[in-house]
Amino acid sequence: MRNPNPNLIGQIKDAALKLLMEKDPSQIGMRDITPAQMEEFYVCNRTGEKLLREAIKQGQAKSSNPRFDVSLLVSGLWGCIESVLLKKCEVEYWDNGVAYTDRFIKMWCKSLFLENCE
Repeated sequence: MRNPNPNLIGQIKDAALKLLMEKDPSQIGMRDITPAQMEEFYVCNRTGEKLLREAIKQGQAKSSNPRFDVSLLVSGLWGCIESVLLKKCEVEYWDNGVAYTDRFIKMWCKSLFLENCE
């Protein structure tokens, strides 16, 4: 679990004030204010994307959209974890979340990597 960013409110206010100098208030949305603050939450996505792009360059993987494929992996893993923790998956995986997430990772790897991912 992430710790709250104590500077976030100040950063949002600063970004909003800067935007007010450039745009009419009715033209400003949260997406304008928060991209830089949100980027830190995507560090694992960016690292995975970089690694996947490198694997593609080396001929070890295939992907027409590495950012999308890594985003699916990260989101899917969170979904797997949530399913186990909230007991929304099959009963036999309630106490065996590692098998559940490992299988998801293997399925993802097999769809992108050219060599065996076992």
